[in-house]
Amino acid sequence: MKNPQRGTVLQVPTGDNTGLLFLDGQQIPFQLAHVWQSPIAPAANQTVEVTLDDGGKPTRIVVIDAQTLAKEKLGQFAGLAGDHGQQAAAQGKAALQVVRNRMGLATMIVAAVLFIGWFFLPALTINSGFGYSKSFSVSDILGIQLSSSGAESSFGFWAFLGLVAVLVPWAVAWLRPRWASLLHASPLVMLILAFVRVRWQLHSLVSQAIDAAGQMGGSQAQAMVQSMADQMGNQISKAVSFGFGFWLVLLLSLTLAVIGFKRYTTHA
Repeated sequence: MKNPQRGTVLQVPTGDNTGLLFLDGQQIPFQLAHVWQSPIAPAANQTVEVTLDDGGKPTRIVVIDAQTLAKEKLGQFAGLAGDHGQQAAAQGKAALQVVRNRMGLATMIVAAVLFIGWFFLPALTINSGFGYSKSFSVSDILGIQLSSSGAESSFGFWAFLGLVAVLVPWAVAWLRPRWASLLHASPLVMLILAFVRVRWQLHSLVSQAIDAAGQMGGSQAQAMVQSMADQMGNQISKAVSFGFGFWLVLLLSLTLAVIGFKRYTTHA
């Protein structure tokens, strides 16, 4: 008597015709009498557990129920996923070690925290005092569009350049030219540019208002608007505040710039 094996019903016994099982790469004939021991009627493509005698003849056939098969499939899938997960983790750890060796642990940590701060921490908050309050990350500031009705941000050209800038420190370690170390200052340059853009847009709005007043009411109206613009500037200064994200990004950007400059001078 051999141990039970898994097989598949290929052909159901009918009349004088024997049934066929596919078992271990072979087709084995079988009869129902005294062999089929499941309450379920035999059907083609059923998965069964077959016990053979020493001569290779089926002595017991039991259908494997769908629930058992599903549990086995789930177990196989979980095991396969676990194996792939372990392989992916090992590969990720090896890749991270390569990056660490190239960049240096301190630089890698600074660049990673900078990336988080750049996109997810509030760098600028506008609070008008009339129920309007909105925070912007550094990336949002690069994509900000100011108008007389408010401020909106979208991920456009300047925000994309900001993304490139915070990724540059990760790529510098693979660049051979000595000057490549200076690219560590890219985030600092883009941070400065972000606030230059905001200042420029504010100045542009005020200039447009003054020009429009001059066309409608002459120099007197223009002077009045200029006075209003000065007051508006003071109000904006009070309404706008720098958030934790700005100071963190500024500190980390300065740190990367210093690291890049030191490496540039060291390899002189």
